[in-house]
Amino acid sequence: MEIFYFLVFGGLASIVAVLEFSKSSKDRVNTSTPFNSFKNNYLVVYSLMMAGDWLQGPYVYYLYSQYGYSKGDIGQLFIAGFGSSMLFGTIVGSLADKQGRKRACVTYCITYILSCITKHSPQYKVLMLGRILGGIATSLLFSAFESWLVAEHFKRGFDQQWLSVTFSKAIFLGNGLVAIISGLFGNVLVDTLALGPVAPFDAAACFLAIGMAVIMSSWPENYGDPSENKDLMSQFKAAAVAIASDEKIALLGAIQSLFEGSMYTFVFLWTPALSPSGEEIPHGFIFATFMLASMLGSSIASRLLARSSPKVESYMQIVFLISAAALMLPVITSFLVAPSGVKGGGISFSGCIQLMGFCAFEACVGLFWPSIMKMRSQYIPEEARSTIMNFFRIPLNIFVCVVLYNVNAFPIIVMFGMCSIFLFVASLLQRRLMFIAELQKPSKLIDWFTSASLSSWGLITRLDNNERVGYRGRAFKRLIGYVECYTTVPPSLLIKFEKPLPSFHRQARSSKMANLRSPMFMVLCAFQLLALLQSQVSCYTFKVGDLSSWGIPSETNPKIYSYWSKYHSVRIGDSLLFLYPPSQDSVIQVTPQNFDSCNLKDPILHMNNGNSLFNITEEGDFYFTSGEAGHCEKRQKLHIKVGNGTSSAYAPNSGPGGALADTAPSSPIAFGSIPVALDAFEEKRAVGTNPVA
Repeated sequence: MEIFYFLVFGGLASIVAVLEFSKSSKDRVNTSTPFNSFKNNYLVVYSLMMAGDWLQGPYVYYLYSQYGYSKGDIGQLFIAGFGSSMLFGTIVGSLADKQGRKRACVTYCITYILSCITKHSPQYKVLMLGRILGGIATSLLFSAFESWLVAEHFKRGFDQQWLSVTFSKAIFLGNGLVAIISGLFGNVLVDTLALGPVAPFDAAACFLAIGMAVIMSSWPENYGDPSENKDLMSQFKAAAVAIASDEKIALLGAIQSLFEGSMYTFVFLWTPALSPSGEEIPHGFIFATFMLASMLGSSIASRLLARSSPKVESYMQIVFLISAAALMLPVITSFLVAPSGVKGGGISFSGCIQLMGFCAFEACVGLFWPSIMKMRSQYIPEEARSTIMNFFRIPLNIFVCVVLYNVNAFPIIVMFGMCSIFLFVASLLQRRLMFIAELQKPSKLIDWFTSASLSSWGLITRLDNNERVGYRGRAFKRLIGYVECYTTVPPSLLIKFEKPLPSFHRQARSSKMANLRSPMFMVLCAFQLLALLQSQVSCYTFKVGDLSSWGIPSETNPKIYSYWSKYHSVRIGDSLLFLYPPSQDSVIQVTPQNFDSCNLKDPILHMNNGNSLFNITEEGDFYFTSGEAGHCEKRQKLHIKVGNGTSSAYAPNSGPGGALADTAPSSPIAFGSIPVALDAFEEKRAVGTNPVA
């Protein structure tokens, strides 16, 4: 074996070792002992699942060829696998959300074990059945496990940032170390022990069975949307509406499909690219080198995700650009480097250049997986997570099937060029996603204005992660709307910008009229600040019940929501904050009839993330109850009436005033950084009282 392969492998191994052993406190996230136990359990299961997958990969094509099937027949078998993933993936994803993610993970193990068993038969129909089962299992592998992890992570009250630790470790182990060991183990079974090409599939079935036993014995069940009124078509519709109505989710799906489509195409193209003239190349050793490069990427990702800057939406643009450049190398070398023209022999000079580029692409793959998992955990709603993630795989599987069907119709450099273009488009879409994410954050300029005003009144009494509690989470696109919610300054006195705030910031850096140091702008800022200092605060976020969690009233204070509503007024622009353990409770908005009868079917709105914020945007009556069966009958429901002037919140069976309970009626669980209404605000917003400077 040529020294070049050892140099590349050794260089990558050295870099990975240096990165892993040189991590400082800034590169590590301080976590708790319960979280580490939870993370390690998941990593064991995920590694076993990936071992079952990686053991099969290198020998599927080889096994089919040993049974005597032609390249066209084998191509049809592969198309059947991706086609079944496309057709059945969305259905099994929806069933995972509805019937339980743990059950879906067990189903993955059973389905993939059955697929491994079919490899013992040389009959084409049996092998086709195995490919269909394998396609279904692949859909579950890349949706059910991640959905279970995210839901269980938040159910246990762990910090959101800790998810990135689990994601990066899972990719480092499952897509890196386990892949290398699986490849070497499979080589031992087939070549050293001469057990035949079916042996890796039997070993994979054993690993899957062990993983299934761990899941069944240690994993609790969790669901997407626990409501009983949603059938399969309703879940499809809800997922489609979520994708169509939220540009961030749609962009995320497009980015994932473009990158993964290019990645799967690369799997079919790298061998002929490195040996166009039949050069002798060590496929197993090159595969191990690629996996080591993926480990390098996941190690870099763990460092990036552990820091608050740069944001994942920002650095992923660079990752996609590097990926596009790496897959463009075969096109460039075909024009700049003359082919050797010699059949056989070792790897050519252009092949060495391409191998280096392919390693860079695999490092980007290692960066991609934990980063896309992080973004999916932020943007995809919990109630339809598995369904939406499998929706994302529909265009991916279509793309791969088209490539497989036409793999001989286009030159290899055309295929690489197409993948490079797709990755460049993914970079543009990632930039758009970053822009939208920044657009929905409150402006720092207005945050400074409001902070200066409220501080002058002495109303900011508590901070939560360096953010002013009471208006955290508000996303107003226009300056005029943002300021009006917090002040009673007449609109005519406000500085009006007709463009969204991020656009204003960009113009402020490039336009003389918006120059932050210009006299005109400073006069406008001073005028705005003076107006704010003379204004009155008029919008608030109310924590329902003034309790640590929304739950069933205790026996000592059964009318807690009645008493709370009697002493609070709610107006347009205010928000209601419901805090509760997501594994134990939820909030639904219902009709007046369902409110009176405690009918939980067909809710207007369903919220179950444990930190539910309801914004009052119009006048009228709003009815809320718990989404859990039996809670409404135990007085866990609230009626809000909002009008023009001072309005009140009502709960059933309101009685005379009484002292509010100091503690929660249900289990107190830490939810991380949660916005809590300011005590000073609530005290001044009693009925008939206005907070003044």
